[in-house]
Amino acid sequence: MTKFITKLFYLLLIIFISVQVSYAKDLRIVQVTDANIKNEDVSLIKQTVSDINTLKDVDMVIFTGDNMSEISYENFYAYLKALKKLKTPYYIISGEKDLFYYGGFGKKEFCKMVSHFTKYMHSGKPRFIVRKKGYIVLFEDGSKQYIPGSNGYFSDEYITKLNKRLKKYKNKKVIIVQHYPLLDHPDRPSKNTYNREYYLNMLKLHNNVITIISGHFDLNNEQYVDGIYHIITPSLTSNMYKIIDIKSDKNETTIFTQLRNVKTEE
Repeated sequence: MTKFITKLFYLLLIIFISVQVSYAKDLRIVQVTDANIKNEDVSLIKQTVSDINTLKDVDMVIFTGDNMSEISYENFYAYLKALKKLKTPYYIISGEKDLFYYGGFGKKEFCKMVSHFTKYMHSGKPRFIVRKKGYIVLFEDGSKQYIPGSNGYFSDEYITKLNKRLKKYKNKKVIIVQHYPLLDHPDRPSKNTYNREYYLNMLKLHNNVITIISGHFDLNNEQYVDGIYHIITPSLTSNMYKIIDIKSDKNETTIFTQLRNVKTEE
């Protein structure tokens, strides 16, 4: 009888582990982008944080740049302080409006403040890696701190390094998060990313990138291009953020998205 119970225990353990592995491939991401904080007004951010905290099964929240529209220590301090109320791990990257090196707020200062407020920014650097439920999430940095402008830039050297990273994780499903889309803006070419053709051609060498999540364009656009699902989310100033559900098995990945209006307080 004891041997039977022992065998039953191990059988149930194996079944439990198998179920956990199958669920480990489902990932829910909340994306907030282009909050454009100014005058230390974080009322919308606070309402957004409260709304996100009501959602179920969120694995991570990503803030994909242009967190401020007026660069200042005070603005960013108020913003980061409001984000601390989130109940889910969150990660923050910069956009062109967040940086001005000659004004004393370059990438180093940006990352230092983020690292001070949250334990979730890896190594305090502009580009970093997060491993989440079997996925590799690459946070990439195309912002220019010395010459402000409305378009991002990924140098040949930067793309070469990204190419090596993707080779390293060739057996993993990879999600790329960056402020700047690799698609064309429908009517504002000044917002297009420099060197994006070189970037896109490099991605064709890999089959492990499933999606690129970005903001910047202040519009909602999603396109499937060369095996990669490009997700562009509107600015939070339109009172919206996006929920991204990624479901995978060994052979197939399915991505569902939904725009959500922030439930504001009456």
